[in-house]
Amino acid sequence: MTAIEQITAQAIEKETARDAVKQKANEQTDVINNNNNSTEEEKVEAIGRINNAKQEALDNINSATMNQAVTSAKNEGINNINLIQSSTSTKTNAKSDIDRKLSEQIENINQHQTATTEEKDTAVQLANQKANEAKNNIQTATDNEGVAQAKTNGISAINNIEPNAQQKPTAKQDIETKVTEQNRVIDNTANATDEEKQEAKNRVKTEENTGNQNIDQAQTNQQVIDAKTTTIDTINTIIPNVTKKPTANREIDAKFEQLKQAINSTPDATTDEKNEAIQRLIEKKMKVKNLISQATKDAQVDQNKENGIHELETIHAHPTKKAEAIHAVREKVKSQNDLITNNNDATDEEKEVAKNLLEASKIKTISSINQAQTNAQVDNVKSKAITAISAINAQPHKRQDAINSLIA
Repeated sequence: MTAIEQITAQAIEKETARDAVKQKANEQTDVINNNNNSTEEEKVEAIGRINNAKQEALDNINSATMNQAVTSAKNEGINNINLIQSSTSTKTNAKSDIDRKLSEQIENINQHQTATTEEKDTAVQLANQKANEAKNNIQTATDNEGVAQAKTNGISAINNIEPNAQQKPTAKQDIETKVTEQNRVIDNTANATDEEKQEAKNRVKTEENTGNQNIDQAQTNQQVIDAKTTTIDTINTIIPNVTKKPTANREIDAKFEQLKQAINSTPDATTDEKNEAIQRLIEKKMKVKNLISQATKDAQVDQNKENGIHELETIHAHPTKKAEAIHAVREKVKSQNDLITNNNDATDEEKEVAKNLLEASKIKTISSINQAQTNAQVDNVKSKAITAISAINAQPHKRQDAINSLIA
């Protein structure tokens, strides 16, 4: 071969240009493959565009006839390849969906009607934790399906998060327990009528309702605790206002004292007769009070009280002892007077003296009987008087003295 035959064009320009384009394509492919924000599908799509751009650049280089055209084709190809980035929209959109769900769930949590601030905060923290876990799972997913599954699981996990609202229900349950306990105390209150018990229970119910309302309005755990404590403390002080039976008993006692005074002021009654009436009064009072104590309704208390007062008013002392004694004395005086009248041995003047003695004895005896206090005193006065009256008779001295004078 001659020297001339050995001389050919050195195709260095195009080869260098093609190598540069291929190198850039390889570099950009590595960038895309290392992009963790893109899924495999997005990387494949971007690498496909790189290969297309590379091929187009190579074709343009190959078809160029001038160095300048080769250089232009190379530079344009490298620029085009450099602009190619893999899409990150799959993961970005999935994360955005997670953020939207998180915001929505946080709003729902904060609008929860029975949760306290602390319970809401705990739920919000958990929701954020689940959102972060979901976004991490989305980030580590390699393909579209993995991203979709991580998003679905994350949204489901966030959606399931609700405040663990225990403070308010527990506080209300504690109040309800106290209400049951206090109603039992009210039911066992001595001397309270059904109406007085019900009135106390109504006050308990009012406090329960107020307490529950305050708990509903409370924001923090401490506010719930304070509302519960205040309510329970208030309920604990509620007992029936027991007035019906004590008032009735006071009226019975007042009537008793009034009637007792009247009995003690009964004219001509002995102490024994007064005491006997007072004893009946005491027994009746105790019976009436017992009926009042056993009554369960206000109306029953009123009825037993009115009946009791009426029955007490029927009890009086029966002053018969002195009257009977005076009657016995008068009868004795009458019989003795008849005996004197029928004494034929006595003169009228002697009979008159005896009858005057009888009358004086009767008057004195009646006065003594009226002054006597006890039955025994009355009996003693009467007994002595009858004995004394029996000894009074006409002394027939005048007639006997005349007879004796004639005989002498």
